[in-house]
Formats: sequence, structure tokens, C-alpha cells
Amino acid sequence: MAILRLAAGIAGAIFVAVSLLADRLGLSAGSGFSRNQTLIAIFGAGLIIASFLGRRFPQAYRGLSLLVLNLIVLATMADLAALVIMKLSCSSELALRIRKIEEGGLGRPVNAPRQGEYAAWVVWHALPGQPGESTDSLGHRITPGSVLVSDEEGLRLFLLGGSTSWGSGVADSETVAAFLVRSVSRSADRPIELLNLSQVGYVSTQELIELEMQLREGNIPDVVVFLDGFNEVFTAYQSGRAGVHQNFLQTATLLEGRAAQSSLAWQLWHATDISMLIDLSTRSGVFGRHEPDYLVNYGSLGIDRDSLACEVVRICRGNYELARRLGYSYGFRCIFAWQPTIWTGTKSLTVGEDSIFTGAFPGYEFASDSAMIDLLRECYSLFESNALDSLGETSITGVFDSVSARVYTDPSGVHINALGDSLLAERIAELVTREANTD
Repeated sequence: MAILRLAAGIAGAIFVAVSLLADRLGLSAGSGFSRNQTLIAIFGAGLIIASFLGRRFPQAYRGLSLLVLNLIVLATMADLAALVIMKLSCSSELALRIRKIEEGGLGRPVNAPRQGEYAAWVVWHALPGQPGESTDSLGHRITPGSVLVSDEEGLRLFLLGGSTSWGSGVADSETVAAFLVRSVSRSADRPIELLNLSQVGYVSTQELIELEMQLREGNIPDVVVFLDGFNEVFTAYQSGRAGVHQNFLQTATLLEGRAAQSSLAWQLWHATDISMLIDLSTRSGVFGRHEPDYLVNYGSLGIDRDSLACEVVRICRGNYELARRLGYSYGFRCIFAWQPTIWTGTKSLTVGEDSIFTGAFPGYEFASDSAMIDLLRECYSLFESNALDSLGETSITGVFDSVSARVYTDPSGVHINALGDSLLAERIAELVTREANTD
């Protein structure tokens, strides 16, 4: 027994010494006292304590085990009680928080891709092989009705844009792309191959790069449709810079190593229902935390709205000019359309749409921020006043002006339902048919 106690003490001392001298001995991957070094030191200290306890060690171990087990049981019961309290007292807030967690709106900027992966040059792509909003092996949204065609027998289309043309919130058969295939095939009377290259949150620069990569692989379309507008404005609103991708400032912070890394303990705590209950409770009532009375946007960054709007439109049209030049070289035509939003056009709004137009939704605060709405309308006005139909540029923001039924589905103010997708596709189909029949 004495030999075992001595061996435990020596082994414990060695573990503690190794953890303390790991950097000098070259056993540590980095500098400073790491998490692994801490665990090794704790293990070594436990062996040393066990060597001093001797015969009392089994009794002490059983007592400590019982204490830990009781603490786990109490913590589990408290966590379940916190969940019950939330469901009874703040069920709507709980549902909203869960939705934001699932859709990437909590801890990450709004409108980020929900299921995505890093992609060279364009920053992100949807994950391949996803069900529901289905994707193919390359992360492109699947379009029912699209068929492979040869140059002689059919018409090949590319659709480029953000979440609206991706089809956020609608089934594969109800996206703009799916309706566009049906509409164009009826008017053109020939099979249609449509590749939906849209991705959630994309801007025209990312779309241009996507087009270039398809051309590089020898995938040449007959007509390319760009559906833009909102995301061009939103990225500028976020960062105060025109021509950048969404969440530019947050991405820069991560890439430059300026983002604080969460500890394991912090992540475990914030995964509990107790943490969520405390967070929800302290955002309201007597003990509520007061949030800043302003949003971080181009205005709070001191950027002039009019000059920013001019830059947004200039850069977007510059990308369109590059796409046109590619079309001249490769033999395809381009359509450049700015999409409808709930804040542009003159649609008669339903009750649900009016709540989007005027309301403030947690996670979508930009929707009620006058700085965002003013910049959006100014950019749309500049684009529409300078759009040249002869160059394929057009604004279709008024496509829902005569529609009384609801088309806008969520607080983003741009996502639309199947009815909206079908009407938008019909308008785009007219433009596609015109371009396809132009010599």
C-alpha cells in the first residue's frame, strides 16, 4: 500500500511538472497555459492528494462521487424547471429565440446562410445534398422541370441572385426558378435547362464570380438573369461600404483574429435552459438590460446616404457591364433586374404585410430602421432612373402593384410565397423570351 501511495505521489508530481513546463519542454502546441495543461495539472494534483489520503482515499472518493452526482441531479432538475417556466411565462419569446438559433440569427448576423460552407472566391455556398430546400452535389438549389439540353434543341438559362431567387421558405416546385422553367417552356415551345446559381445573401459581385467559374468549366448559357437590388443595399447599410459581401465587418473580425473565442465553460453554460431563462428575463421587466438606442449602420458610422447610394448603384452596374462583355465573348445575353421589396412599389398591403412594413421584429431591426429604408429607396430610384433597357437593365419592383393578396412572407421584406414567385417568374419569362428571340 505504501508503494502504491508513493507511486501515485511521484506520478502526480510528474504530471504537474509536465503541465507547468510544457512550453519550455516543447510539448505545447502554443504559448500560455492551455486547457490540456490545466487538465493534466488537475489530474496530477488528484494523484498527489490520493497519495496523502492513503487508506482514506476510497472513502473520500465515494463522498466526492456522491456530491458530484447530487449536483448533476439538482442541475438537471433546475434546467427542466427553467424550461417549464419559459414555456408557461414567455412561450413566444422562447419560440422566437429557438427560430433565431436554428436560422442563424442569434450570435450571427441576420440573413446569413442557414446551412452553408466556405467556398473559394464567393465566401460561402449552401451545403450539397440538402433536403427540403434541396441542393445538388455542388450546393445549387434544385429546379424541378429543368432538363439537360443540347445547343440545338433547347434553351439554357442561368439564374443568379440572393435568397429570393434561391427560394427561401418555399418548396422546390414553387421557387422563381421552377416557375420560370414552366413559363419559358410554354412561350418558347422547347425544353429548358435552368441552373439556379443563386445563394442566400449573395450580391452582384459574388454572382459575377459564379458566372465566371461556370464559363471557365465550359458551361455556356444562352441567357443569364441577375436578380438583385436588396442585398446590394443591405450590405452597404450594414458596413457603410458599397460593393462588399454580407456581414463584411464580422467576417473581417474573424479572419484578422480579432474575435473573442468562447471558452468551453461559456459554451456549456449558454447551452442550458437556465441560461436562456435568465437571458429572456433580463431583457424585460424591472431588471431588463437597456439595449443601445441605435443600430450599427452607415448612419452611425458617419457615412453620407446619397454618396453611398451612388456607389452602390455604380458598383452594381459595373458588374453588369463586365457580365455583358463576357456575354459578347461567349455568345449569351444578360438580363439585369432589381427585385421587388415591400418598401418599394405601390402594392396594397395585407394586414400581415403591413405589420412587416411598419413593425420591428427582433433579429430584423433593419426593417423598421429609417436609415435602411431611405437608402433602399434612394438606390432603387437611382437604378431605375438610369436603367437602360437596351442593355438589359430593368426594375421589376412594381410587379406586385396590382396584387391584393399576400406575397411577402416574413420580416425580411423580400422573401415571397409561391404566388409571388409565380408572378415574378412570369415577368422575367417575358424578358427571357424577348432576349432569346433577339438575333
